[in-house]
Amino acid sequence: MGRLGQNDEMLEAEQLNAFWLALKAAFPKVANLDSMLRLGLGVNRDEIIAGGGLDEIVLEVLVQAEAQAWTKELLLAARRRAPNNPELIDFASQVGLVPLVYQQQDGKQVSADALNAKVLQKFIKESNGMKEIVPWLKRLEKLVAQVCRIEMPANAPSTFGTGFLLGSSVVLTNNHVIQDVQAGLVQPADVVLRFDYQQMSDGATVSPGTIFHLADKWLVDCSPMSSQDLAGGVPGAEELDYALLRVAGEPGKDQGRGWIEPPPVPPNLQPHAALFILQHPRGQALKLALDTDAITEVVKVDSTPLRIRYRTNTDEGSSGSPCFDDNWNLVGLHHLGDPAYHADNKPLFNQAIPIPAIRELLRKHDAYGEVGK
Repeated sequence: MGRLGQNDEMLEAEQLNAFWLALKAAFPKVANLDSMLRLGLGVNRDEIIAGGGLDEIVLEVLVQAEAQAWTKELLLAARRRAPNNPELIDFASQVGLVPLVYQQQDGKQVSADALNAKVLQKFIKESNGMKEIVPWLKRLEKLVAQVCRIEMPANAPSTFGTGFLLGSSVVLTNNHVIQDVQAGLVQPADVVLRFDYQQMSDGATVSPGTIFHLADKWLVDCSPMSSQDLAGGVPGAEELDYALLRVAGEPGKDQGRGWIEPPPVPPNLQPHAALFILQHPRGQALKLALDTDAITEVVKVDSTPLRIRYRTNTDEGSSGSPCFDDNWNLVGLHHLGDPAYHADNKPLFNQAIPIPAIRELLRKHDAYGEVGK
């Protein structure tokens, strides 16, 4: 339990007013607010204030939360219930409750510290031109809700991976992430897809996330990894290391979460372009690695891009992560690091499958019908 003010102090009047306005914007009806309090916090609003209008009720809830030191939990519950509400996003950034973002350049992490909102704005503006920062950050916040940690039983060889929504009930990840399920070594019912698992920029608060499971007919389509990916050769056009998974329920329609939509025209990827990756490295809470001089090579076969190589950092558990350009266009599916890496040999690149190649193979397999729906 805790407050949002510095050193666990109560909010200042200006901050309290900003939170009051944000809650009203996110929950414009008393019934919406009641549902968030009951399901997110186990709080019965009638025990705080039994009557009154929305303005009075929200204020009294805030006063009670501040007095009993559960303001932080209130904001996290509100964010889980309305993850894409811009007023809540803006207020959360003011008090340090936004996902951790780490800066990289030329494949190296610039600082051990996460970027705060002001530093992130400065970094993006200076390194990628004068972008409209508020829409850029809001796009990031929306994407954060669309990426999940894929969890296997503890005894599985690959315990964690990453995936992301391409439709209301389909998640894209790597084929090798889910290969133990395909082989019958892990039961589909034991696989967990955990959305909203985030550590915030205060360094201590972790949102436990929202859990979904695979549907009964869970595998929509897949493509194997190429043996050439490990040998350093050229992969085949149908060796794209992806698996499109069908999820029980519709996480993409849960609280307006939405899904990632590939751009209709593939971005023109060139060496030295930026590449950003949302990922769950080593199963940790969601992180974003930013590198503005990332891409080293685009591997093509007959002029068709089949692999993207870059310096943006990843780790075990990052397989299946979405890769973006600096305008948040989805460009790739991260799937492995430099196969030549070992203790005495520095890795030279990480690698992704271009999204246009995956899209074309899904269409060829007649498996694209649930994407974008």
